[in-house]
Amino acid sequence: MVSWTSPVTEIQPSPENHFGFSIDQYGISPQQVIWTVPDTGAFEVSATLIDKRVNAGISRFPNGSMECRIVDSLRLQGEVEGYVDFSVISKRIPEMEIAEHIPCMSDEDCPEGMTCNLMTETCEL
Repeated sequence: MVSWTSPVTEIQPSPENHFGFSIDQYGISPQQVIWTVPDTGAFEVSATLIDKRVNAGISRFPNGSMECRIVDSLRLQGEVEGYVDFSVISKRIPEMEIAEHIPCMSDEDCPEGMTCNLMTETCEL
């Protein structure tokens, strides 16, 4: 479940939230998942989808993104005709953790008894 604080007042046009994550930047085919959802305050992520991404491979530091976007336009009439588009975007970078995956850049980043696989930037036994 992903949740956030939705605005208290109604905003028109309605904002959309864009969420994304990537957990395998060094894989044979790096994968990124992106959702676009209404600004309701929460949405549920499919466990099956997450499991498929994890089973495809994990490397490096997992990363995610969150953007709230409001887009509107205004039609100009008169001497000058056309449209003016407006957009407001608020971006956040959430911290992500994957159970049993410890990203690293050197052996010092790993718990005792583990070493850093520099090719995948992952602590290993």
